[in-house]
Amino acid sequence: MSEGGEGIHLVWARRVAAALADCGARHVVLSPGSRSTPLALAIAEEERLSLSVVIDERAAGFVALGQARVTGLPSVLVCTSGSAVAHYHPAVIEADAAGVPLLVLSADRPLELQSTAASQTIDQVKLFGSHVRRYVDLGVPDEPAMASLPRMVASAHLAALGPRPGPVHVNARFRKPLEPVGEGRAEDGGRRAPAIFLPRLQASDDAVMELASRVRAAKRVVVAAGPAWGTAEPARARAERLRAAARVFAGAADAVVLAEVTSGLAGTGSDEEPSALGALGPMVDCLAPADLLVQIGRPPVASRFGAYASRAGARVVVVDGEAADPDASADVWLVGDAADLLGRAAARLASLGPGDGAQGRRAFADSARGAHARLAAAVLREIGGGELTEPSLAHDLVSRLPARAFFLPGNSSPVRDACAFGSFAMKDITVIHQRGAAGIDGLFAGLAGVRHAAPAGSPVVALVGDVSALHDVGSLAVLASAPGPCVCVVVDNGGGRIFEELPVARTKAGQAHLERLFLTPPPSGAVGAFASALGITFGRVDSRRAFAAAFEAALASGAPAIIEAAVPTEASRATRARLCAAFEAGRE
Repeated sequence: MSEGGEGIHLVWARRVAAALADCGARHVVLSPGSRSTPLALAIAEEERLSLSVVIDERAAGFVALGQARVTGLPSVLVCTSGSAVAHYHPAVIEADAAGVPLLVLSADRPLELQSTAASQTIDQVKLFGSHVRRYVDLGVPDEPAMASLPRMVASAHLAALGPRPGPVHVNARFRKPLEPVGEGRAEDGGRRAPAIFLPRLQASDDAVMELASRVRAAKRVVVAAGPAWGTAEPARARAERLRAAARVFAGAADAVVLAEVTSGLAGTGSDEEPSALGALGPMVDCLAPADLLVQIGRPPVASRFGAYASRAGARVVVVDGEAADPDASADVWLVGDAADLLGRAAARLASLGPGDGAQGRRAFADSARGAHARLAAAVLREIGGGELTEPSLAHDLVSRLPARAFFLPGNSSPVRDACAFGSFAMKDITVIHQRGAAGIDGLFAGLAGVRHAAPAGSPVVALVGDVSALHDVGSLAVLASAPGPCVCVVVDNGGGRIFEELPVARTKAGQAHLERLFLTPPPSGAVGAFASALGITFGRVDSRRAFAAAFEAALASGAPAIIEAAVPTEASRATRARLCAAFEAGRE
């Protein structure tokens, strides 16, 4: 028992909730259960925490991921003991791979119930293995440890924030009784959690000089921006900082900056001046090999990038997460925050002078801008007045995104189409992606999380495939309660068409089993039936005019909406072929 007769469990849990809020946590996603009763009550009472209740733990994990990607702060997941916590594993894996701060707070049984066949009791110790930055066991609440509890919570929160952000697992054990045992609420006069001030990973002066020296000697400099790392920084602020630094570096170095949509660099930014050239995949086919290739972020999604990188005279990878060099082809790793490194290198170049390669770099940059303009014209020419296909849908959707919108392109074909065909039309938007483990799971749930954390006036839009949609159809219940405007466009192309591009599709065995084993087309009408049953506005379109009308209506409705776009497979394939031919013809 503890003060007020309430029981030590609730006092303990209140101190946990207060410590989380003291550290800066703001979003909690709770999945109901019995063993987590003290935590649930304490978090509901803590006015500084915003609480969402999501029944399905797998969906809850991706809701929290969406929130954390927007805010740069660890969202807190709370669940009961047993298999419940195991359902967080896909989201934990994604948070680990992408460097997204996340804090899993699992309730657990006391040690004396382990290996006794007690209900909902499993071994939760280090359940997530090496996928978490740290495992913390708070133990069973007791008075002697009460004073140390805020420090333990703050330590876990700090581990989620850095030096490399990611998931942390905190296990909290409770004995019965779990509920309050007296009336009233005792005042908790315990210690507050310490304030946390984070550093930014700053490249050394030697790293800055290395980059500047290599630029001065090169005649063709390319900066390739792949999917952005997760950081303990709001997504929009991070993107604006990187855009500004890339623009300054491009000017000082006469560098060509190529950006995938997931990089945060694509689009015009708030000042309407492009920081980078989009459509990284098609662009690398149009450019001469770089003397110096600088990669920031994760390796680009575009399959063409690997071949282009292999032809570079020298390759530098900026490492601000893990070593993003899967093919071991980099000559140098420069460790530090990419925006800081580019900005300081630009200043160093200004002080040193342009170097011997300046004239060649300027000519190369002019050539790249011309190639980009030709590619953009080819896209508009080939899809300008045509039918609804996957390329035209990606272009039309991105071009219609309102300023300051949040855009979540799903994995597989959507993210590639958004980059190749949509980035020419991209304006001032913030891209949230799930390229850590690059799975198709949790996209509806992630969209709901982004919606909860994004500013109220900013639209949130996703583009996902039909298989991805069916995979996460259980999260439609979460999406239904998200505050709008929140629009998800589902590409109905009859299954996982990206598998048709893989070598297996050209084998005899693969052709015999392609649809059943790989394409897996979803049942017709399944997503619409689920959405309608849950009260989500749903519409199916099969023309570009119908899509435009449905999309504008969905944005104006201020509520969650799903638009299913029926895109003919053969027409999409033919459009891609024509665009590839046009890109080929547009090369210098």
